[in-house]
Amino acid sequence: MDKKNITNQPVLKQYNESIKKGLRNGIKFTKLIDQLITTEHPSELLSAAKQLVSYQLNTHYVQFPHQYGAQDYYLVFMNRLLSIHNLGARLSLKSDQMKLYQVAKVLGDKDNFIFSFDLQAKGDGGAYYQDTRNHENLFYINLDRKLLRFDSHALTELFIVDYYNQVDPHKIKRLAGTLLEFATFLQKDYDFNVDLSILNADNDRFYKFASSKLPAGIMDKLFIVAAKHHYMLKSYHQNGAQLRLSNDILINIYPDQDKHWGLVVQDSKQDYSWFDILLNYDFLRKWYLDNLDQLMLN
Repeated sequence: MDKKNITNQPVLKQYNESIKKGLRNGIKFTKLIDQLITTEHPSELLSAAKQLVSYQLNTHYVQFPHQYGAQDYYLVFMNRLLSIHNLGARLSLKSDQMKLYQVAKVLGDKDNFIFSFDLQAKGDGGAYYQDTRNHENLFYINLDRKLLRFDSHALTELFIVDYYNQVDPHKIKRLAGTLLEFATFLQKDYDFNVDLSILNADNDRFYKFASSKLPAGIMDKLFIVAAKHHYMLKSYHQNGAQLRLSNDILINIYPDQDKHWGLVVQDSKQDYSWFDILLNYDFLRKWYLDNLDQLMLN
């Protein structure tokens, strides 16, 4: 067969066009990567991240053997958003065999506190932010739905139980504060719907206990342990109780209008969440953890 005729065959032309299409797809991908890692505009950052987490880089004719995963682009997005707001130094990124990890430098110089995103739990386009040792899912994020939800159980198990005996509470507070800042930036920059869970310091936030009815013995235990630490538990409305921790901090425990028991943390500047209380008051942390099945906050 004549060589000149071969080059005019439709099949070869189609093959060539398929390669060009695959290469253009690769070029578009690199432009999105450039946008993700260099832009200083929050809107451009979110746009690049949303496209990259679902981007199909490979085509039938052009394959890229070395690729980062969608979960890695969540990490880059998180770090870049913090960097845009001048908090990037608190969490650093490290790469290991084409997989990214986040190291919590705010907890110390050693790389013992590592975090990543997990995509498998929901399969609905979102991801879980978790520590790589205990796999506690600290929050769930969905870029398309503009949604972030902290998990009270994971925050308690990782920070109040596991890390508490290893790290200075002030450093734990700084890491939790960094996650809180990230959530706040999502709200302000993108109008995300955010549930801060036990990190919420609003005075009107009513934290519901896991158990709707509170066994009498649990309140008796709190009365005794508070008295030992020179705090007085006083009666509150609807058979509830009030604990004054300082001239400015009140803990009110009572049932809501649906008769579901819970608590409210109040202070004049709205600086203290239940998470802060657990970090700062040993007797309340022990009371809470000893009765976690009934008291775990939703």
